Amino acid sequence: MELLDRAVLSGLVAGVFTVSLWGSLPLMRQLTDLPAMMTAVVALAAAAGVARISAVLAREPRGPWHDSSLAYWIGGVGGLVAALYCYFAALAWGDPARIALVTYLWPVVFVVGANWLAGRGVRLRVLLGMAIAFAGVAPLVAGDGGGAETPLPAYGLGLLSGGAWALFSVYLRQAGTIPFRGYTRLFGQAALLALGLYLLTGQPAGLGLPAQSRSPSNIGVER
Repeated sequence: MELLDRAVLSGLVAGVFTVSLWGSLPLMRQLTDLPAMMTAVVALAAAAGVARISAVLAREPRGPWHDSSLAYWIGGVGGLVAALYCYFAALAWGDPARIALVTYLWPVVFVVGANWLAGRGVRLRVLLGMAIAFAGVAPLVAGDGGGAETPLPAYGLGLLSGGAWALFSVYLRQAGTIPFRGYTRLFGQAALLALGLYLLTGQPAGLGLPAQSRSPSNIGVER
């Protein structure tokens, strides 16, 4: 019973910590003027460092963890980079509350993808859940709920971020248990990919500016 109580307590603490981090992410994004892709690089590099420290503290046995499958590069590395970049870019365009709500539709997409890959098909109740979720967001997108003006491209980036998070989550589910050293490799390679994309393509105009500094009059003239 004591072990069960400790497990439940650990789960609750981890859940509160996770929700707190995600809830503060839009605010922290507004505290920096880094472009979206560079913000993703910093976040991924920090995650790799934390995973590395966790491996040392957990005294994981030394040994390579390799996954060179196509699913790893597309769903793992690519999905993670796309999720972070699109999310940070969306936050630079519009109201953080609206962007976060649109992006957090990803669990619904994850459930659909996980059921399909498990061979259970797409159940009617899951489709109804998706319909309800999107119907709940529709008034927010169509109406004027206050806050920073949020153009349609910002909502599109938020949806893309949610889809990428769902893809990344499906990969993690299929991959099974990944050691801390595996996460170090995953986050590190994702950080290098994000950095390479930034150096090769540069930063699209305006995607690094905080939402408060944008207005309909300057969105089209920034270069």
